[in-house]
Amino acid sequence: MKWRKYWHDPVWSKVIASVLIATFAILYTGIRYCWDNVPLMQILRSMTQVNTIFLFILTMIFLYLLYKFVQNLLRNSTIANNQSLKYTKDSFRGLKWSWEWEYDIDKYVLVNLKPYCPKCSTKMIYYEGGPYGMGGQNARCPQCSHSIHEYNGCPLGQDIRALIDNKMEQREEG
Repeated sequence: MKWRKYWHDPVWSKVIASVLIATFAILYTGIRYCWDNVPLMQILRSMTQVNTIFLFILTMIFLYLLYKFVQNLLRNSTIANNQSLKYTKDSFRGLKWSWEWEYDIDKYVLVNLKPYCPKCSTKMIYYEGGPYGMGGQNARCPQCSHSIHEYNGCPLGQDIRALIDNKMEQREEG
């Protein structure tokens, strides 16, 4: 769930907590006022009136739109503040690679690293095993059936992740 990620963020967790506290304070104040000043039967009668139902529906629509606005604001501000997140494609060792960045608690991590076929440029599919019964993680092109293999216990793309991390560090320093 994405809210958990925002909750662990040092800034947005405070914003979310402030909005929740303010909302609960307003609700508590309204309920306390009605409890002290309006008889229960009058409250039940007023809830069946058209104006109250209309106001309730408008309130729900407003809360939904507020939720979508905050969600969009969080997404856009996070991406806009980190230009490095736009770095999602590159070539390493004769292959084109693509990946995505995903926010995980306090940092962005590289996910969905995929190689492209050197023959036809189609995104390749990972599979386990190898030719002649050798193990390892491999990739095969669904278009032309070209395969690439990694052995010796080194998962396909592990060194590519290290190269991407190295480039990211150079971008941040430079």
